[in-house]
Amino acid sequence: MPAPPAGVDAEVNRSRNALALGDPKAAMEAAMAALKLQPDHVGARNSKALALLALGKKEEALHFLEDTLRLDPQSALTLVNLAHGSRECGRIEEALRWLLKALPFAAPLELEGLLPILLDAGRVQEALQLCERILEVDPRSVPTWNHKSIALRRLGHAAEAVDSADRAIALNPRHAKAWVNRANALMYAGRSAEVIESAQRAMEIDPQLAGAYLALAAALGEMGRPGEARACLSRGLKVLPGHPLLQKALQRM
Repeated sequence: MPAPPAGVDAEVNRSRNALALGDPKAAMEAAMAALKLQPDHVGARNSKALALLALGKKEEALHFLEDTLRLDPQSALTLVNLAHGSRECGRIEEALRWLLKALPFAAPLELEGLLPILLDAGRVQEALQLCERILEVDPRSVPTWNHKSIALRRLGHAAEAVDSADRAIALNPRHAKAWVNRANALMYAGRSAEVIESAQRAMEIDPQLAGAYLALAAALGEMGRPGEARACLSRGLKVLPGHPLLQKALQRM
């Protein structure tokens, strides 16, 4: 395959950097500059699709990625982004299909962001296996330790789930979702009193996490403190008005 014209890779990198900085318009501008130099450049086409996703043009992004896949049906980058985009559109089955197609071609770290797809689809054992693959390559991957905690808890391994959440927290003490998953694993292990500290820590870091309020309320309820549990859920609904899981939990109290 001939080398891309000078400047294409630089524009693709500029697009990725702009997206990482939260500037999808600049990302799109750089991606279009790259495509002007080489219209069939798979990396540039993926950069454009990611910019479209960030701009909220999800259907257009998915169609563009499907067209890109015809250029290279084994492109791990395109398959991974199709899975990511499908999940953003709420199409879990379609996202899973793209993810499974990507598995033979993608490096473990390319799949890190797609672990929630396997968990959402109930493919928990496969999610755990993918976590192990990723951690072999990058044992400091905080999101992967966090997702491993979820998978282990769902498989009934509460103590190991707590340990995995602890590994995520040791690497990044401000990873709020890991504190929530630690709380959930402790709850599953019957250690209600210990849930409170973890759930409260999650709230301190990110008050927008519904899971923290749910975990704390569940622990308080188990400890015979229903009034405090209801108050916790009410606080959560002030922060997250109309949240369905918080509303449902409050109705059950």
